[in-house]
Amino acid sequence: MSSPDISALPWRAMDDINPSLRLPAAGVLLGADRGGNIACLPAIQPRPVRIGLVGEVGVARLVAHRLLAVGCQVTVYSQRQPAWQRLWTKVGGRRMTFAQRSARWPGVPAGPRMPQALVLDAPEAPANWIGDAPWCTVIHVASRVPTRSEFWRAADVVVVCGPGHGEAVLSLRNRPDAGMADDLRPGEIALCGRAGTTIVRLDVTPAEMELVTEESGAFGLPR
Repeated sequence: MSSPDISALPWRAMDDINPSLRLPAAGVLLGADRGGNIACLPAIQPRPVRIGLVGEVGVARLVAHRLLAVGCQVTVYSQRQPAWQRLWTKVGGRRMTFAQRSARWPGVPAGPRMPQALVLDAPEAPANWIGDAPWCTVIHVASRVPTRSEFWRAADVVVVCGPGHGEAVLSLRNRPDAGMADDLRPGEIALCGRAGTTIVRLDVTPAEMELVTEESGAFGLPR
């Protein structure tokens, strides 16, 4: 049996080939950016993660729900605990607990099989030493950006859930593109990281919709 004639195949010299490997986004899935690329929150890492979230407790509940869904133990400290009651009822009390501000955290050692997340829904930002351990994620939920907070200045990412915070985030991050946080359409949030700002359209399932819109539905997502 004769060998096939491959002389007509479009061969290219190795020098002309530029191989590249695109790594998938890592973290907790949020949705997609305006270019259609997957957008994730960089939580649950083999290092401590600090996240500031401003403007919407509903988005904080959504993030907490997705942290629970990927196996994270979530502890919530909130001065408005009823705002978190529906999520607690939805997931049960085994992996989501409420804590007092003075409680030691994490209560159990964190690890790849038991990552820990602390959600602080309170005006005062936490100290940087809280959760300063591998596989620990600390999220501070605030109504406005505490620009003088060491925690927020050291945050891996600032999540902006509505316009009106761009100037404060710009002061915090010292990046011109942080002003994009004021250019949000309904259903969008801004992820302001160290390397830049990304506008993300949240992908919310029907089962999660009530977690985001529980108070007023003002976030702009259809019910």
